[in-house]
Amino acid sequence: MFTEKEHPLCNRPGRALAALTFAVLCLAAPRPAAADVVTDWNAIALTTVAAALPGNPPQHSRAAAIMHAAVFDAINAIEPRYTVYAVSPPVTQPASQEAAAIAAGYGVLVRLFPSRKPSLDAQYAASLALIPDGDAKQNGIAVGEFGAAFCIASM
Repeated sequence: MFTEKEHPLCNRPGRALAALTFAVLCLAAPRPAAADVVTDWNAIALTTVAAALPGNPPQHSRAAAIMHAAVFDAINAIEPRYTVYAVSPPVTQPASQEAAAIAAGYGVLVRLFPSRKPSLDAQYAASLALIPDGDAKQNGIAVGEFGAAFCIASM
């Protein structure tokens, strides 16, 4: 048994070592994924669909799938890395992937749920306000709008 003076955490070097160990463990711990426009618009889709179609899980899934197909193709069109899902929108560079994702998500949801347009308009404006104005933003919006229109037309 340790006396109070002998215990490793009761002396200054022991406390320093314990604090250092704790700090290292905290820094090494997995962190939750950072929020981005895709996760933001996923949340917006979930709340929009739940409000527009309460108690209809198949339609919830369908709307989310259409939106995510448009978002994926819009992002992928700007920096192609994967096989296209539905469409490869024309891209003028520079183009913001974030603006494309926002425009694609908004474009699908506002077409599927026109009664939710006021809420979606506000969320669209708030999302786009976080992206600096310029050619990249405008070109990204054009890519997202194209992808949304195509996905809706082909459903």
